[in-house]
Amino acid sequence: MSRFFGSERLLVMKKPTHHLIAEVRSSSTVEITIGIDLGDVWSHYCTLNEDGEVVDRGRFRTSPSGVEKWFTDLPRVRIAMEAGTHSIWVSEQLQELGHDVIVANVRELRAISHSDRKSDQVDAEKLARYARLDPNILRPISHRTVAQQEALTLIRARNVIVRLRTAAVNAVRGLAKPCGYRLPASSTLCFAKRCMAVLPSGLTQALGPVLEQVATMTMKIKHYDRLIKQLTETEYSETQALIKVYGVGQLTALTYVLTLAARSASSEVATSAVTSAYDRSAVSQEIVTLSSASPRLATSICDLCWLNVPTMCLDRTEETRLYVSGAFI
Repeated sequence: MSRFFGSERLLVMKKPTHHLIAEVRSSSTVEITIGIDLGDVWSHYCTLNEDGEVVDRGRFRTSPSGVEKWFTDLPRVRIAMEAGTHSIWVSEQLQELGHDVIVANVRELRAISHSDRKSDQVDAEKLARYARLDPNILRPISHRTVAQQEALTLIRARNVIVRLRTAAVNAVRGLAKPCGYRLPASSTLCFAKRCMAVLPSGLTQALGPVLEQVATMTMKIKHYDRLIKQLTETEYSETQALIKVYGVGQLTALTYVLTLAARSASSEVATSAVTSAYDRSAVSQEIVTLSSASPRLATSICDLCWLNVPTMCLDRTEETRLYVSGAFI
């Protein structure tokens, strides 16, 4: 009797479960899904129909004209690609063409990043199949816009010049020591001028051109600083709230906003963080309130406000800059 009731009870439970599964399958069905494996010169794609069958494979040039040629005349389709060097502008262009674009964080998906059968064609098909079944499997990310990326490139280009100037200054000091000369201590702003004044004639011919490059790079860095200041005062006015914190300047504030790529929320978040910068309990409450809407943004604000939460969305240079500025708060 118990078995009968148990089996009967089991049968009763199966009906709604089967019905729900059918509803999920019907609601998640899409007509066309395309997976793209982006390459530096050529990008490979794989197209699936609504039944999950491969109907087309191929490749196109990884260029704005190549994307426009292949995807302009298509109806609205779901397109999945992995995050990479070209994914920012490609995803933005495809969205402007009216397509549903998914940028996958493939590091979170070992089936793609650690596959033994890894190739451009295989990766494109896997992206298409995962996007067709459930886009959340791909751990989709939200890119900053191309305009934001261009502004961030300005900061990173400045950092390249700074590293080159540091290497040149160290080289000049190191090359002068074997000849018996020790160059005077000086800041990099006036290093070239002070060294040219005391450099012996025997080393002027060799190290003079290097010092000229140091002076030129110093002028270039000042030019970058003026451009960055102009951006903070015009296009990214939300940085003004961060600049009010002692130890945080235009460079750090703009890096902070652009790295998080959340301009829509940065102004409100930054203002709240700066207003209560000296009240750690108030900052903590702000982080709790905002973490559900933007976990990445909230995590980085914790760093800036002494909450010592590791940042996961910064490269090494930007992370160092934020940590150093955080020491002044």
